Order: sequence, then C-alpha cells, then structure tokens
Amino acid sequence: MNKFIHIILFSFLLLIGLNSCNTKNKLIYLENKAIDYKVDDTVFYYKSNPVEYKINKNDILMIRFASTNEEVTKYFENFSGVNNANHYSAMNQNLVGINVNDSGFIDIPIIGKFYVEGYTLSELQKALQLEADKYLINSRIIVKLLNYKITFLGEIAQQGILQVQDNQINLVEAIAQMGGISDYGNRKSILIMRTTAFGYQTYRVDITDRAILEKKEFYLLPNDIIIVEPRPYKVVSSNLREYTTLLTSVASIITSITLIFTLNNNNRN
Repeated sequence: MNKFIHIILFSFLLLIGLNSCNTKNKLIYLENKAIDYKVDDTVFYYKSNPVEYKINKNDILMIRFASTNEEVTKYFENFSGVNNANHYSAMNQNLVGINVNDSGFIDIPIIGKFYVEGYTLSELQKALQLEADKYLINSRIIVKLLNYKITFLGEIAQQGILQVQDNQINLVEAIAQMGGISDYGNRKSILIMRTTAFGYQTYRVDITDRAILEKKEFYLLPNDIIIVEPRPYKVVSSNLREYTTLLTSVASIITSITLIFTLNNNNRN
C-alpha cells in the first residue's frame, strides 16, 4: 500500500515538472528560421508588403490644411465640419473628424463636396492637394483616419481596443502597444479576423517565424480583430490546483485506509 502511495506522489511531482517546462522557443518572437537572403549571420533583408486601407462609407477623417497665409490656415483649423463632424482625442489633441457620408462624399471648405470612397489615404492626400493648389499658395494637406482601431482578445497583456494614431501599423507594433503576449499565449497561431465587403476573412500567423515580415498579414487594417489563443500549457496549469486538491484528497484517503489496516493487523497480532 505504501508503494502505491509513493507511485501517486511521484506521478504528481512529475506532472508539476512537465507543466513547468516553459521553454525559450515557445516565448520568443520572430525566430531565425530558414532565410532566403542574408548578408551575414546578423543582417537579414525582408521585402515589405504593406496593405493600404481604402476609405469606406462612414469612416471619419482628419483633414488638416496648412498654408503660408495665416488667415487661411486659421480658417481651416477652426473648421468644425459641415457633414456631421465627430470629435476624437488623439495624441493629446482634440481633433475634428469629417464623416464620409453614405454616398462616399465628404464636404470641406473651398473644395466643396469630394468623393473619397475607394481612395487610399495617400491617394486622397494627393488628390486633395491638387484641388487645394488651385486656391491656396504653398499649401500642405495632412490626411489621417480617426476611426483606425484594432481589437485584441485572448492571451494578451491588455485586452481591448487599440486606437491607432498613424496611418499604418504592423502586428508586432500593435502587440507591443498592448503590453505583449502573455507567457501562456500561442505565438505560433495568432488569429486575425478582417472585415471585407463579403464578410469576415481570417488568417492564422506565426509570430515566431521571421517570414511573416514579408506577408501582407503582417500589416493590420482598421477594424481587425486579433485573437491570441492559449497554449495547451495554460489548460494544464489552470487545472493544476484542481489536480492538487484531488490528489491530496486521494492521498489522504489512502493514508487513512493504510493506517486502519495497519492498526487492525497489529491488534490481531
């Protein structure tokens, strides 16, 4: 009977030991796997393949005009929007947003109504610059998307919504801004849910593989949902307390039974 107890205790300790094996390879980012092109053992090159977001109906844009004419610049800075303006706080500044209406138009001073649906942000900036140059001297236009947000769920330090301040962000940057992936997160299988005209499209990416740097999924788009799934290690860990309680109870019962048998045998002798 004592031998049986020893076997149970040994199995329990072995379970703890296996559960504690948190290897380095499961926690790193961008592991150095097969590389097609490298200069030496420390310098590697990857082709960047960013995906540019195209403006949709109901997007909210920040359009900022600057000119050598201070009065013109001030006029645009005070512009509150003709088409249902919305206010956002970004980079500690109160920015005014202009809605893209259901027909794909915005309405701004001097230029008037302008069709923007389907433009990338860089294309829209160039198009508006051409229009502004007809009326303003030495003007400069800045275009930003104010409703650029990414949702994070799962094994991430901070679940929730990331409001992106720039016009582009990649997966590593976004993860870093949310505090990084937890030790329980599965870095080899991160789910990206992306909204398209036909519904949701999903991708699974391996953040430990440097080849992701050349994939379009590396660059996130507005309204992407990122789900970091748990590793099997967490499932075992989360149940470890239950295992401990159960095994302790079993060991106590077996110890009690062993003691009873021992006392009975001693009384008979």
